[in-house]
Amino acid sequence: MLQAGTTAVLAASLWLLWRQLRPMRGDLLTLVAFGLIWSRFALAALGPSAVQTQLAGQSLIALGTLITVSFVAVVIPLSLYRADQAAPIYGIASLGAAGTILSGSVGALPSYVTLWVLFASLALLLDRAYTLHGPAMVLRALLAVFALPLGMQVVSFGAGLPKVGPDGSLSYIGGYAHEAVFAIVALGALWTATISSWPNRRLAWLAVAVCLAALVLANYRTMLIAALPLIAAFAIFDGVGQGGRILPRVLAICAVGLILLPAAMPPALIERFADLGTLASDWEQLLKPPETFTAAEKDVLSARVYIWARYAAAVAQADLPQLLLGHGAEALAPGMGTHPHNEYLRVAYQHGILGVVGLFGLLIALTVVSARAKPRRAGVLTASGFAAFLIAATGTSLFDRPEGMIVLAILTATAWNLSVGRQPVSAAA
Repeated sequence: MLQAGTTAVLAASLWLLWRQLRPMRGDLLTLVAFGLIWSRFALAALGPSAVQTQLAGQSLIALGTLITVSFVAVVIPLSLYRADQAAPIYGIASLGAAGTILSGSVGALPSYVTLWVLFASLALLLDRAYTLHGPAMVLRALLAVFALPLGMQVVSFGAGLPKVGPDGSLSYIGGYAHEAVFAIVALGALWTATISSWPNRRLAWLAVAVCLAALVLANYRTMLIAALPLIAAFAIFDGVGQGGRILPRVLAICAVGLILLPAAMPPALIERFADLGTLASDWEQLLKPPETFTAAEKDVLSARVYIWARYAAAVAQADLPQLLLGHGAEALAPGMGTHPHNEYLRVAYQHGILGVVGLFGLLIALTVVSARAKPRRAGVLTASGFAAFLIAATGTSLFDRPEGMIVLAILTATAWNLSVGRQPVSAAA
C-alpha cells in the first residue's frame, strides 16, 4: 500500500504542479526553480531507501540533491548571481567555508557549499519569478509543491505507518527520515497558506487548518510553538480584512482553539510541552557546567538543555580563531554524537561568532524590512514567517538541511520582492 500510495502522490503532485505552472511554462528559469524544490521533496518521499541506497559513496537523496543543485547553478545566468541583494549570502557562505578549511574539515565542504548554492540560487530564481509573474501565480505553484510532502503524510497516516521515536512516540511524516525535517516543510506550507490569496475565507482557514494538522501529526513541539506568530498574524489580518467587525470573534475562536488543542495532540507531545514548565520554573538551576547535571536534569526537554550546555561550554572554551570562525561545517562538540538542536549554538560552534552575527543579522534585517513593507498584510505575514524560523531555531537545526534552506529561500525571495515595492506583490495583499 505504501509503495502504491507513494507513486500516486508523486504523480498527482507533479500533475498539480505542472497545471499551476501553465501560465509560466514559457519561462525556463521559473520551471527550474520549482523543479528543484519538487525533486528534493520527491527524493524524501522515497523513504528509507533514498537514505540507505549508496551510489558513488553517497545516498540517493544526497547524490540526487547534489546533481539537481549543480544543474540549477549551471543553468542560471551569471547576471542573476550578480544581484546586489545576494551579496550578504555570499559573504556569510564564504565565512563558513573559510572556517571549515582552516579547521581541516575540507571533507564537509561539498555538502556545505551545496546547501548555500541551493539557498542563493532558489532565492534569486523565486525573486525573479515574483517580478515577472506576480505572487499569485508563484504562491499557487508553491502550494502545489508543498502538496507532495503533505500528501505523503496522509499516506503514512492512512497506512498506519508512523515513525516510532526512542520514547515510543508516534510521528506521521511520510517518507521523511526525521520528524524535525518534515515539520520544517510543514511550517513552510503553513506560511504559504497564510499569505496566499484564496477565493473565500473558509477555504483559507481550511488550508491553514490542514497545515496545522500536519504539524500536530508530525509530533514536533518546537514547530508548533514556532507556528504561533503565523497563526496570530493570519487571524488578525483576516479579522481586519472584514472591516474589523469579526476581529474579536476570530481572536476568540483562536483562543478557544489553543485551549482545546491539547486534546488533539499525541500524549507524548503533551508530555514534552510539560517539560517547558520545568524549564521555566528551574531555568536558573540548569545554567551550570554540563558535568554537574544530574540524570533527571539531563532528560529535560528531551536532553536538549544538557546538549545546549555542552555546546555552550565548547564555544566558550574555543581558541580565538575558532571562536571567530568556528570548528567547521558538520563539526560536533567533544564527546557529543549529535548536533546541538539549537541553530544559534550550532552556528556558533561550527561557524563562530562571525557566522552567528552574519546569518542571524541577515534574518533579523529581512524580518524588519518585511514588517515595514507594503502591502501591510504580505509584509507582516512574511515577517511572521521569519519570526517563526527564529523561534524554531531555538529547538532544532534548520540551516544545515536542504528543506530548511528551501523554506528560507522562499521567505528571502518574498522579502526581497517586498523591499523594493514591486507592484505585482500587491496581488498577495
